[in-house]
Amino acid sequence: MSGESEFNALVAKIRTLHTKLLGAMSVEQRQQRLKEVNWETGRYIVESVQDGELRAAYGQQLLAKLSERLSKDLGTGFSERNLLYSRNFFEEYNISQTSAKLTWSHYVSLLSLPDKGLRRRLEKEAVQKHLTHAELSRQVAQRKLETWLESEERTPPTPRKARFNLCKVVQRSHGEKPHLALDLGFHMTEPISTYRAVHLKDGDFVRWAKVNDGFQLKPVTCEAGERYCYRGFLQHVVDGDTLLVDMMLANGRGTLQRLRLRGVMAMEPGTPKGDECKKFVERLIKIGTRLKILTYGTDRYGRYVADVFVGRVFVNKHIMDNRLG
Repeated sequence: MSGESEFNALVAKIRTLHTKLLGAMSVEQRQQRLKEVNWETGRYIVESVQDGELRAAYGQQLLAKLSERLSKDLGTGFSERNLLYSRNFFEEYNISQTSAKLTWSHYVSLLSLPDKGLRRRLEKEAVQKHLTHAELSRQVAQRKLETWLESEERTPPTPRKARFNLCKVVQRSHGEKPHLALDLGFHMTEPISTYRAVHLKDGDFVRWAKVNDGFQLKPVTCEAGERYCYRGFLQHVVDGDTLLVDMMLANGRGTLQRLRLRGVMAMEPGTPKGDECKKFVERLIKIGTRLKILTYGTDRYGRYVADVFVGRVFVNKHIMDNRLG
């Protein structure tokens, strides 16, 4: 049989498996049945790859091609990552020895742990304590973070070159009249008066500088990354990797922002290591302390990722050097 024929046969087997065993049922029943279906899916994949024709035809692209075909035929739930989980589930577990108290989602979380001994201990704990999938996922994340904190391979981030009070000139439109404004960062702009804008155009860079009782906009050259450098004052240490800071913009206005320390991964408050890291940061930075801050966009929670300095001390590196985050 050719590689293409083997591939089509594999698709047909998986399609039949999912349509036959995952009919109309409750969410709870579906979660339990998914465990069996995904184990069987993994078995089909592993056994098919052992066939020389299929392996020669698709090689490392098999899961990607399989994902594309199954998604087209059956809809969502067949991403390349999900198929990889199915394959790993078959390779790592005997389906008859899995716990009826744990769902497929539980086992997906466990499969992200490379340490088999730790995986077995957490599986046992999840069964004994009746952990929900969310609770188990938090446990897994904590253990992975602990392992990362003990790793010798962690490298603190390198701050970029940056200067205070650099702004980009941007064009804004209010009604029918476009005007120039300064991009101050944090989605805030400052209109440029007509007489100040006479020698400026969209895309220019300027430095906002105080002159006597007023200010001036001085055109400058700006290398990539030199902007988004601010002064700020600490208001609160949220946890070991998150600060609440009153950020001072080039025009003197302030904006209160949550900053996520770049490269730092502190454990959750309430855990021994998480509380230790928070206290460490609180000792290092007192409320009201003046800071130098370089921002790098936002994370998935909307916090600005930042390098933070207290004087000459690079806070991010100091935390990581002490193996606290």
